[in-house]
Amino acid sequence: MSNLVAHLTDSNSLFKIGFLDEVSSWTLFSKIVFGEQSFPTQLESIGKKIVEKCKGLPLSIVVIGGLMAKSELTLKYWEHIEENLSLIVNSDNDDYCLRILKLSYNHLSVHLKPCSLYMGVFEEDSEILARVIIRLWVSEGFLKPIDDKSMTKIAKQYLKELVDRNIILVYEKEIIGNVISYKIHDLLRDLSKKEALKQNLFYVLREESPQRLISQQRIVIPRSTSMIKIQDALKYIPRARYYLVCGKRDVDQFPNSRFLRISHTCSYDRLCKEEYSQLNVFELMNSRYHAVATHEKFVIPSSINLLWNLDTLIICRGEDLIAPTEIWKMYKLRHLVFSGCSLYLPDPSCADDDTIMMENLEVLIEVNNLNVSEDVVKRIPNIKELIMRYSGQLIDELSELSSMS
Repeated sequence: MSNLVAHLTDSNSLFKIGFLDEVSSWTLFSKIVFGEQSFPTQLESIGKKIVEKCKGLPLSIVVIGGLMAKSELTLKYWEHIEENLSLIVNSDNDDYCLRILKLSYNHLSVHLKPCSLYMGVFEEDSEILARVIIRLWVSEGFLKPIDDKSMTKIAKQYLKELVDRNIILVYEKEIIGNVISYKIHDLLRDLSKKEALKQNLFYVLREESPQRLISQQRIVIPRSTSMIKIQDALKYIPRARYYLVCGKRDVDQFPNSRFLRISHTCSYDRLCKEEYSQLNVFELMNSRYHAVATHEKFVIPSSINLLWNLDTLIICRGEDLIAPTEIWKMYKLRHLVFSGCSLYLPDPSCADDDTIMMENLEVLIEVNNLNVSEDVVKRIPNIKELIMRYSGQLIDELSELSSMS
């Protein structure tokens, strides 16, 4: 049911499909809400009224159908939805479809609403990588802890709920079924941006943005915004703590970096350019998520463990890096990712009185010649994704990997 429309049409026509007639509208709605099961007789009449008010708009049918599929199967509740649709249809507002989509958004649970709106930070028609949105949600603190589940599993559960409600669409999957990327319909993206602006969730910096102080904390910089506009605007964003840069843009350094929590680029082959030779720990004390592209002489400082709040660290460069032993003391770290290079991770210091467990670490990508001894493995017990490279013969201790979860 999650990918119903993709089964009814090819994935590309999903964004081009026209108006549906009465029969096709009812067929689509029925399959979204009940799959192959028959439509309950007591709900059929009210269901047809709901479909009629969608006026043959496929996106409206899909989204409202996703809402009804998760709703109470009672006549009273369905009549409540139909009444709300009536108010929307009879209004003088021109953005009729957006108002229907807003109705679906209003019925999301509290924890899903910010996640849904957050999808609006990505560029129009862009492919949204699952791993990127998961890391961002985790660092943003949008996820509600559930029993013993990892944050990655919770994020995947949230994504599935949004897919089930047809708010986002699965774009690409692995052969084994894991989702690689998603897309969001332009109308839903527009709704997300409008609602996010109302709620001060994020602000999209455009050429037409006024020359004034911008009070929002999250700033999205599209690829269409000129560097002159960006450089000028950065002077007047005193409260910004989160920057998301779309496209291949070089932003030398963000203002108020001492208060910066998240800096990310939505381009997948290039990260924000930082022209310094090492991480300035004292400028990033509050950072939760930091992505950096560096020059060849970049060094990871021994003081990196002072970044108490760092949740995600992504480094892109052309040459391999050597980490200090202090990196083992970053117990809050969840994602440690290297692109275009590998990391040499030293053995933990034997001088530590107590073994520090990196219990939160779930992703470790591109580590070179990792010594997977018993002492190392027990420090990272919850690894879910591990990519290693070995320049020589595999070491005997590689069998210790079997003890990882």
